[in-house]
Amino acid sequence: MSFKALIERRCSDPADRLFYLQKYIAGEAKSSLEGSFYRKDEEAYQQAWNRLNARYGHSFVVQRAFREKLNGWPKIGGKEYLKLREFSDFLQTCSNAMPHIKGLQALNDCEENQKILVKLPDWVTCRWNRYVTEQLDQGNDYPSFHEFASFVSKESRIACNPVSSLHALRHSAEAPPREMKRSKANTFATNVKPSIPSNSTTKSDPGQIKLGDVEKPKKWNTPTQNYNSDQCICCSENHSIHKCKRLMDMPVEDKKKCILENKLCFACLRKGHNSKDCRNRSTCSICKKSHPTPLHEDRSTAGESSTQGAVEESTSSLSCCVSGGEGGSTSMIVPVWISTLSAPDTETLVYALLDTQSSHTFVDQEVCEKLKAAMEPVKLKLSTMMGRDSVVKSQRVCKLKVRGFSSNVSINLPPAYTRDFIPLDRAHIPTCQTANKWKHLVSMAQEIPPLMDCGVGLLIGYDCSRALIPRRVITGGDYEPYAIETDLGWSIVGGAPQRVQAKDVTGFCHRVSVREMPPITPFAVIKALESDFADTKSGDRSISQEDICFLQILKERIQQNKEGHLEMPLPFKARPHLPDNKRLALVRLKHLKRKLDRDPKFKIDYVRFMEGVFKDGDAEKVENQAELGKVWYIPHQGVYHPRKPGKIRVVFDCSARYEGTSLNDHLLTGPDLTNSLTAVLCRFRKYPIAVMCDVEKMFHRFHVSEDDRDYLRFLWWENGDTNSEPREYRMKVHLFGASSSPGCANYGMKHLASQCEKEYPSAASFIQKHFYVDDGLISVKSVGEAIELVKDAQAVCAKGKLHLHKFLSNSREVLDSVEVAARATEVKNVDLNHDDLPVQRVLGIRWNIENDSFSFKVSLEEKPATRRGILSIVASLYDPLGFLAPVILEGKRVLQEMCQRGTGWDEPLPKDLKLRWETWMKDLENLERIEIQRCFIPDSLGEIQRVELHHFSDASSQGYGQCSYIRVVSRERVCCSLVMGKARVAPTKIVTIPRLELTAAVTSASVSSTLKEDLYAKKRWRRVQYLTEQFWHRWRKEYLASIALRQRWHTPRRNVEVGDIVILKEEDVPRNEWKLARVVEAHEDDDGLVRKVTIQTGDRKLGKRGERLVQPSIIQRPIQKLVVLVENEKNMSFID
Repeated sequence: MSFKALIERRCSDPADRLFYLQKYIAGEAKSSLEGSFYRKDEEAYQQAWNRLNARYGHSFVVQRAFREKLNGWPKIGGKEYLKLREFSDFLQTCSNAMPHIKGLQALNDCEENQKILVKLPDWVTCRWNRYVTEQLDQGNDYPSFHEFASFVSKESRIACNPVSSLHALRHSAEAPPREMKRSKANTFATNVKPSIPSNSTTKSDPGQIKLGDVEKPKKWNTPTQNYNSDQCICCSENHSIHKCKRLMDMPVEDKKKCILENKLCFACLRKGHNSKDCRNRSTCSICKKSHPTPLHEDRSTAGESSTQGAVEESTSSLSCCVSGGEGGSTSMIVPVWISTLSAPDTETLVYALLDTQSSHTFVDQEVCEKLKAAMEPVKLKLSTMMGRDSVVKSQRVCKLKVRGFSSNVSINLPPAYTRDFIPLDRAHIPTCQTANKWKHLVSMAQEIPPLMDCGVGLLIGYDCSRALIPRRVITGGDYEPYAIETDLGWSIVGGAPQRVQAKDVTGFCHRVSVREMPPITPFAVIKALESDFADTKSGDRSISQEDICFLQILKERIQQNKEGHLEMPLPFKARPHLPDNKRLALVRLKHLKRKLDRDPKFKIDYVRFMEGVFKDGDAEKVENQAELGKVWYIPHQGVYHPRKPGKIRVVFDCSARYEGTSLNDHLLTGPDLTNSLTAVLCRFRKYPIAVMCDVEKMFHRFHVSEDDRDYLRFLWWENGDTNSEPREYRMKVHLFGASSSPGCANYGMKHLASQCEKEYPSAASFIQKHFYVDDGLISVKSVGEAIELVKDAQAVCAKGKLHLHKFLSNSREVLDSVEVAARATEVKNVDLNHDDLPVQRVLGIRWNIENDSFSFKVSLEEKPATRRGILSIVASLYDPLGFLAPVILEGKRVLQEMCQRGTGWDEPLPKDLKLRWETWMKDLENLERIEIQRCFIPDSLGEIQRVELHHFSDASSQGYGQCSYIRVVSRERVCCSLVMGKARVAPTKIVTIPRLELTAAVTSASVSSTLKEDLYAKKRWRRVQYLTEQFWHRWRKEYLASIALRQRWHTPRRNVEVGDIVILKEEDVPRNEWKLARVVEAHEDDDGLVRKVTIQTGDRKLGKRGERLVQPSIIQRPIQKLVVLVENEKNMSFID
C-alpha cells in the first residue's frame, strides 16, 4: 500500500511505475517479475501487481507472516524498555490488521495470549495477570487481543516516559557533565592494552591525570553488554565474550561448536534467539562486516595469498602527552644523528621519540628526502577508535641508522614508514635545565644537551628493541621524574604533579590502527596486460539514475549571473547536514605553514597563486556566520606540474574526511560528457589546416550558486602573511578537486555552445565535438575557414566569460591572425616569417608543427631492472593511438614472463630475460627516427573520389593485434595513412592460434565501428554513408525489434518450428548482408519452449549451370539471434 501511496498516485507513466517497482522489491518477489520489467506498458504493470497479489496477497499468507514474526520475537528483559515499546508497536499493528485478516482472530484465544506473555518482562506479566483476574471476577470473558495490545502499549508508554520514568532518570544520571574539560593530549603510539586497575587505595592528586584513566575503554551501552557481560561464557573470565582471546584463537569448527553448545546467536553472541531473528547484529572491528569480531576469518583471494613480499601489518596507537598546569612533563626524547647505510657520512640531526608502545618506526618525509634515502611507495590503512578507516599514502624506507648526539655507537633501524610530520610538543623535550630542577638528577645534567634547533624527525618503536633497552635508571620520589639512559643518550620521563582546575583542562585521545595495504599482485598485472581494449568496446555509454538527477539539477538551475559567468549549483545527492570541520582545516593549515616556512620558493609561488584567485574574483572574504550544518571548510595544498616545475596549482582537498564524511561523498559526479580521446585525435588528422587552443582556468570560469558557497569555505592569511591570524574565505567557482567539477564544466561548455548554435554554427560544433576537457583540437580545409573559426570560437567563449588562449597552428597565416597574447608561449617570440615553428605536445603526443608530423622522444628515468622498475617504465610510455604498439608489446612480454615466474618486486631480472630487456631499452632510442604525418590527406592529392578504411589483424603464441589504415583515392593517385593500432600479449592460459586470430579480428571489427563513429562528421562527402547508417540503425532498433517481440512479454506466441525462414542477426556485419536461413531442427527445453535451433544457411549465388558455388552449412543459434521472416505454413523455398 505504501508503494501505491508514494509512487502510483504520483506517477502516471507505466514505464516509470515499473522502474520504481523493480527498485522497491527484492528477492523471490523480484525474480517472479523479471519478465514484466522488459516491457513498459500499462498491461505489464497490472500483470506484475496481479502476480504479487496472487503470491503474497492471500489472507492466509499474510496472517502466517504476522504469526511467525510474533512467535519468533525474542524474550524482552526486565529493563529493556525500548524493546518493550517496539514490541507494543507490533502488537498494535496486529490488532489493527485483525478486522481485515480473519486468520488473526485466533490471537483472541487465551492459549495464544499465554504464548505471548512468555516474551514480556515479569513485571508486565504480573500487571496483566491482575487486570485479567479483575475482569474474570466481574463475570466478563477473557480480554480480547485488542485489549491486550492496548494494555501493553500503555505500559510501554509509561516505562519510556521521557521525564519521570526509570529509563529517563537512569540516562540523565549517567550523562557526563558538559562543563568538564580535560588537558590537551597529543597521541602517537601503538598496540596498547587497557591498563589493569591497581588494587592500591592511594589517594590520587586532583591535578594529576593517570594514563590508566585515559586508556580505560569507555563502556558503551550496546546490546552485547545486556546479558552477563561480566563473565565470558567461553573461558569464564571477567570480560565480554566479544573480547575473548581464547575464542578468537580457536579453529573455525571449534568456534561453531562452542557457540552451538552455549546456544548463542551467531550474529551477536547473545542468548535467546537465532541469527535469523537477530535485531542487533554486531559489526566486526577488523573488516567492518556484519558479524562478531571473534568470528572473523581472513579470507584472502588466491592472487593475494600468492603475493611475495606482500605485508599486512596492523598496529594501533594510544599514547598521551598531557599539557596543562604549572608542572612541566617530559618524555623519552633524545637528539640523534640519522643517516643511511649507503652514505654514512651524510648525517642529519633530529629529535627521536622512543616509544615503547609503538610496534613500528616512523620517520619524517623531509628527513628522508634530505638523506636521499631509497623509498618505496606503500599504502597504510588507518583505523581510528571511531571505527572509521582511511587509506593514506606513505613510503617504506630501509637501511637507516642512528647514533646518539655524543655517541659513536650506531644502531641499524628496521624498515620505517614516512609521515609528513610526527606530532610532538617541543615543551616535552628534556634538557639540562630540566635535570637541574631536581636534586636526584643534578649528577647527570651535563649528559643532556640544551634544546637543539632541529625538528622531531623520528619515532622509534619496539621493533628496534636495542634503541629502547635501559642501560641505567636514576629514580627519585614516588611522584618525581626519573632519568633513563639508552644507547642513544639520556632522557627524563615525567614531571611535577599538575595542579590545575578541571575547567582549565582539555583532553584528547586518539587510537589508530595501521595496516600496510598489500601491493599489486602478479595476477593483477597479468590481468591488466591481457585485458581487452576499453576504448574499442561497442555499445552506448550507460547513464544511471544519479546521472539523470545531475543533468536535471543543472538544466533547471544553470543561469548567467550579473558578471556574465555561467552559474551552476553544487549537484548534491541530497542537501547534506555536515559537521563543523573547522578544526580539521586549522590543523591542515598549520602543516601548510610549516612547509611554507621551510621552502621560500614554494611560499612565493603559493602566495602569488592565491593573490591571483582573489584578483580574478574567484574567492571572497566571509564576514557572516553560516548556519550550522550548511558550512564546510576545505583544506588546500600546492602541487607542481612534473613537466612545468615553475608552475604551481593549488588543489582544494574536497575528499578530506571529518567524522567519517567529506564533501565529495555528497556530490554527484554526473555522466561522462568528455569527448573520446581517440575521436578528438582522429578528427584532428582529417584536414590540412590544424588549430589547437586551451580554455584558461576552465573550472574557475564557472561560478557556484550563492546558496552553495558556504560549502566551499577555506582558511588563508590576509595578504599571504603567515604570521597573522588566518581569515575565513569562500570560493565562488567550481573547484579543482571537487568530484562534480569536471561534469559541471563540461556541461557548461556544451550549454554555452548550444546557446550560440544558430549564430555561430561552426564554433558551436567545435566546442561540442572537438574539445577534450579544456584542450580544443580541430582541423579544417582552408586557412580562411580556420581564421573565421578562431574568431567565432573566441566570440562564443567570451559570451560566458571564457578565455581561449595558447593558440597553435601549422599555418603561419592563422597564427598571424591571432593576438600575440592569445598565442601559445612557445610561439609568442617566434618570427613567423623566418623562424621555424616549434615542437609542441598535443594531448601527450609530440607534434612537430613545422613538418606537420607526429614524432616520438622517449625520456625515461633510470629504474632498476626489477619487476617494479620494468612496470614503471612500460606504464610510462604514453601512446593513445597505438603507433608504438609493436614496440611496447615486447616490454609487456618481459613483464608478463616475470609475473608468471613469480619474481619478486625488487628481485633482479633473471639472466635469460636481462639480455632481452637491455636490447629493448636500446631500441627505444630508435623511436626518435619515426615520423607519422598528422594529416590523412596531403595537399597535392587533388579531388577525392573515395575514402576507405582497411583493418589488418593477426596473432601468434606471443600476442595479438591489429592496425587500421585510411585509403584516400583521387583521380591522380592513392594515399594510405596509419590511423591507429592495438596490441596485447597473449593470455597465459593455453589458447589456440585460430582463437587468438579470431580475437584479433573481433578487435578489428570493434575498432572499425569506433572509427566510423569518430570520423563521420555529416559532411557532404559522407552524407550518403551517414544516411545509410541511420536507416539501418532505425531498421534494426525499431522495425526489427517490433517483429521479434519475446513470447513472455505479450500473449503466448508459437515456437520456432522446422521449416521457418529466419534472418541471422550479426552485429559487425552490414545489415543488408545478413543471411537467410531455414530451421532444420528445433530443440525444446523441459518446459516445452524452443530456445535453440539448428539452421541451414549458405550462399545464394549459383554457377553458370545452376549449381551451388558454396555448399550449405549447418549451425546452431539461440532464438535471440534470429528473426522469423516466414513461418513454415507460408514457406516459399528461399534457400533450397
